[in-house]
Amino acid sequence: MRFLYSTLCLQIMALTIQLLTLILMSHKVLSVEYPFPSDNRGFDVIRSADYYWPFDAVVNGVVTELNSGRDGTVNGSVGTTSAVVNDGILLDGGANFVTLGDFTGTCVASPGLCAQTGLSVSVWWKNSELISRQCITSGGKGLSDGLSLYTINPAFGTEFYIRSGNTLWMAAFASPSNTWTHFVFTWTQADTIEVWQDGIKLAAPVTTTVGTNYGDAHNNLVVGTNNDQSYDEYCTGSFDELAIWDRKLTDPEVLYYYQASTGTTIGVGTVRAEVDTLTNATYEKTAELLRSLLAVTVPGPYVLDTDITETVTVLEKLTTLLPDETVETSTASDLSNMFFEETGQVMSDLNRYGWGNMTQYEKDSTLSDLSRVTDQLNIHLGSHVSSSGATTVLSIGDNGISNFSVTVRPPVVLQHDDYMFPDVDSDATIQIPASIVNYNAQEVRTIVAVLYHNFHQRYSTNNSIQGVDSSEASLNSLVVSVTLSPSPPLPLRDNVTVSFTHLEEAEDTARRWCVHLDLTGDVGVWSDEGCVIHSTNSTHTVCSCDHMTNYAILMQVVDVEMDHGNRVALQVITYVGCGLSIICLFVTIIVFLGLSSIQAEKTHAHVNLCVCLLLAQTLFLIGSGWTPGTVVCKVFAVLLHYIYLAAFTWMLVEGIHLYNVIIRVFAHVRLLYYYLIGWGLPLLVCVVSVSIAHRGYGEKDNCWLSTSGGVIWAFVAPALIIIIVNVVILILVTREVVKLNNISFRVKPEKERSSFKSSVRAVAVLLPILGISWIFGVLAVNEAAVVFQYIFALTNSSQGLFIFLFHCALNSEVRQAFKRKAYTWSVSRGNIPGRADTVRVKPFDSDVIRPESHSSTKSNQKTPTPELMPSIVSTTHLPNMESSDPDVFATPLSNMDPSMPQPTSRRKLSRMPSTEV
Repeated sequence: MRFLYSTLCLQIMALTIQLLTLILMSHKVLSVEYPFPSDNRGFDVIRSADYYWPFDAVVNGVVTELNSGRDGTVNGSVGTTSAVVNDGILLDGGANFVTLGDFTGTCVASPGLCAQTGLSVSVWWKNSELISRQCITSGGKGLSDGLSLYTINPAFGTEFYIRSGNTLWMAAFASPSNTWTHFVFTWTQADTIEVWQDGIKLAAPVTTTVGTNYGDAHNNLVVGTNNDQSYDEYCTGSFDELAIWDRKLTDPEVLYYYQASTGTTIGVGTVRAEVDTLTNATYEKTAELLRSLLAVTVPGPYVLDTDITETVTVLEKLTTLLPDETVETSTASDLSNMFFEETGQVMSDLNRYGWGNMTQYEKDSTLSDLSRVTDQLNIHLGSHVSSSGATTVLSIGDNGISNFSVTVRPPVVLQHDDYMFPDVDSDATIQIPASIVNYNAQEVRTIVAVLYHNFHQRYSTNNSIQGVDSSEASLNSLVVSVTLSPSPPLPLRDNVTVSFTHLEEAEDTARRWCVHLDLTGDVGVWSDEGCVIHSTNSTHTVCSCDHMTNYAILMQVVDVEMDHGNRVALQVITYVGCGLSIICLFVTIIVFLGLSSIQAEKTHAHVNLCVCLLLAQTLFLIGSGWTPGTVVCKVFAVLLHYIYLAAFTWMLVEGIHLYNVIIRVFAHVRLLYYYLIGWGLPLLVCVVSVSIAHRGYGEKDNCWLSTSGGVIWAFVAPALIIIIVNVVILILVTREVVKLNNISFRVKPEKERSSFKSSVRAVAVLLPILGISWIFGVLAVNEAAVVFQYIFALTNSSQGLFIFLFHCALNSEVRQAFKRKAYTWSVSRGNIPGRADTVRVKPFDSDVIRPESHSSTKSNQKTPTPELMPSIVSTTHLPNMESSDPDVFATPLSNMDPSMPQPTSRRKLSRMPSTEV
């Protein structure tokens, strides 16, 4: 028993000693003081190394290893020298080197053990060697498993070897100069060797050779040379911060450590600064910048909120810099995949710190911009990729945050089945009918599809649904996005079907809406516009969707959000008004061109104005469905800009003509001047605007001028100037009307009320051709001013209708010309005898001043007292006023009472306002 007791005590003592030894060793490692700050992500990379020798000092022939306790020993005389991170060791080329220990059974001596996870070596090196030398090796100078850094002479460069079994990998690169240079070498059996120099990945060629298996006879890791072989050549140079990992470092880790050790910062701001200096970029340069962006945005706690927002800004800028030229399929595919890899990094759940520091508005704005730029970049690549004649998939996959697919379908290649995304079982799928995909089959079609896995977690529930409180709503599904370019016209011929699996089982009584993210503003809001529930239960919902746009955006100086009810009402007003106007404008043009008797300067102005408005409203209705950012959308925006400016300049011509005829009295202006103003002036403005700010056309949200960069003022400013000029002209003309009506009032005081009505009617008739009501579009600058949008939509979408009514259908001169035309036609057929020029037509209420007296048609009425001409007539008819026009005088001037006010002279009469002149 005593023997057993003694044995047990000895075993307990042995275990205690081993435990104390382990604790002391652990304390030695854990309590080590690193020669750098503790809160730096770059130095954290060094802390994660399996082996780390800072080489700051040589104490009693020993160099300390901080991460595993494998201290090294000095052979010969090894000094220290000033280095980038504190001090480093200096080898003078004599028989001096450092042995860092026996690494048998580790990846350092046997890289094959880490064939899958890889191996990484980092070192600061100041090369002073002029001939061939081994500088760092663990593999018998290349004749054993392990690694080796071998400098040849400066003319031939430097090589890094990895040997495992009978396979040798070798990377060659230029020898560094006699200055401190940072190198990182990474290796996996699949990726072979990659070389980094001063934070930049080198294009170092790698050769792989299969030959003799030398085994693993030499396992010491040495710096300077001598690895248990008879080898008397030693490396000259300095070394610092040697670290080895039993894994492959990521690109950002390499960059982070280089930044930390040099005190430099190569982050998103650095990439953005470079991008901001560019005015254009090749596809190769874009790929280089995307690689840089990937390197500095690796997900983790170090990614800040500013890193995320700046990354999206860089992606937006890169998209605008893409060249307008053909790109090879492989290059386009690389760019698309790198882009989705970057969006995956930005939206990663590991970036909780960065996203968590954002306000909800900043989150919504960033995700809205990211969604837009995803479509724009990939649509550009799809529309410029070199065609192989077959459908091309530029990118498809899962970046951990989203499923994505970019498909390019060449001309004439049809989609025979409905397009489905994703094409595997998913919590959200979208189905596009083949008829929509095949629209515009003569062009290249690009489909960009993304299924976001965590979009719903960060985006707010701000919505435009009537009666839905955002604070009481939640998103209960993943978010799926599909964009087709060129975009088919709206409304879609067949609806798109979207199927969702609920994230949480919903009660049958719970209200639900199919919504889409309306990105017409800077920040998207959820809207149910154009989407209806096809079927639903507690776990699934199937939606059927279609979308529209609104007309009031044309004159918005700032983006204005409004609720769903107002948006729908404006759309209805826009489409109904434009439809009626288009028909009325067409009829008006036919009438003006068909009646030769009313051809005059004012007819030219009317016809050209009608043509501009007809083209503008037709183009607006047809082109509202184009995808922003495409070439077609940009061209459409420029064309629409020109047509609407031309409409305004012809409104200006209308005002000038009124001024010349009514204020200046019979002033004659050559029609050439009118045409130069009407068509030449807007052309000049468009040419200047496009040459200076072409990126502001059709870039964002719609195929119109951008509001964000102030390009919209290339339309608004000229329009405002013309409106102001026409307002002045309207005031002057109205004053003339009032003067003439005052004369009529003095002749017959009982006509005061009728005189006021005539003045009001004069203003109403002139408004459609002067375009003054467009001012309401500028006043609609926020949601509180939505009433101005209603006034704007009502008056301007119906502008063509008003022109038809006031200047065609209810106009006495047009009606008289039409009746004369009909009378002449009847006489030619022998139905009515007589002369066409004896036809009398009573002026209608569309005239500025309605007739107040006519010859009585009743036998018992007295001949009325003559009055001034109450209707508006063309200046071309004025010479015949006294003898032939019944609307001028009802009785001869000689029969007038001398005591009554005398009428003005013919010249004064000619100053009477008219919408006909």
